Amino acid sequence: MQHSARISLIGGETSWELSRQGLVSGNEQGSVIIPYADIRSLRLITFAGAGGTQARAILTTSGHGKHKIGSHHYVSLGNFEDRSATYTPFVRELAHRVADANPRSLFIAGSFGLWLGWGIVCFLVLALAVLVVVAVLEDAPPLFGLIGAVVLVVTAGPLAMRWAIRNLPKPFDPNSVPDDLILADRN
Repeated sequence: MQHSARISLIGGETSWELSRQGLVSGNEQGSVIIPYADIRSLRLITFAGAGGTQARAILTTSGHGKHKIGSHHYVSLGNFEDRSATYTPFVRELAHRVADANPRSLFIAGSFGLWLGWGIVCFLVLALAVLVVVAVLEDAPPLFGLIGAVVLVVTAGPLAMRWAIRNLPKPFDPNSVPDDLILADRN
């Protein structure tokens, strides 16, 4: 089973293969085999990005550093190719193999950093909502600006809350990876 992607402007395309010996990671500098038992944690995140919702698997290993496997391939600035068709089954099988080889591995959905970032956006939207209410009570400024602020609060508030809740770190069962963490609903 294989998957490949270039996750950002920096760096080249990396290919990943699930072999009997371990996870094989290869790029223009060469390849490395990471034994499944050396993977200490597998974190799955999703985020809004160019090309829609993207997913990423972040592996922390013993002696092999941190590795990121993305669902989308960077083509050019703002242009990503959706490769979830190979990413989804790849990460699902990777989770099984890591769990079998290292039962003490951590399997985490979400990220404190993403949760905090979306929490700050929620706070800013709430602050804007308070300003809108104050403006209405104080004989509002021009109607156009007020309508724009209300539309922003009504649309951005629920969206930010959804992403904040979605990225609150929590464990997941590697033998039953939630579909939304690996974009399985697209395939």
